[in-house]
Amino acid sequence: ENLTVFAYEAHGGKLTDIYLREHVRTIRKILPYRIEEWATFSNVGDWRVKVVFVAHEIALEQTDRIFNIDGVSIAIETTTFSDFLNSFELAVITPLIEEYVLIPLSEARVPESIRQKIRNVIAT
Repeated sequence: ENLTVFAYEAHGGKLTDIYLREHVRTIRKILPYRIEEWATFSNVGDWRVKVVFVAHEIALEQTDRIFNIDGVSIAIETTTFSDFLNSFELAVITPLIEEYVLIPLSEARVPESIRQKIRNVIAT
């Protein structure tokens, strides 16, 4: 309804300018497909995209960026996993942890070594 796309990109390490530039390059490649879709039912210039990079460490010269690709406003924001998780209330995040972490970890295809790594992280 408000013509905004929210995308979250989990990055498993230190978020650098090089990584971010490459990701923006991929946005430039896929955005024309979204623009074509949006044009069938709305004014493309009314759309906004917000990409939030969530990483263990942010090592960028400039952390928040806004730019325009093919008439669409793209806002890039960054946050750490710690800050991201702390922004949720426990009642909101608990079912998400169940659905996206605990249930997938219990699947037979997940090696025991991965489960042990998770237990080690939780224990610290």
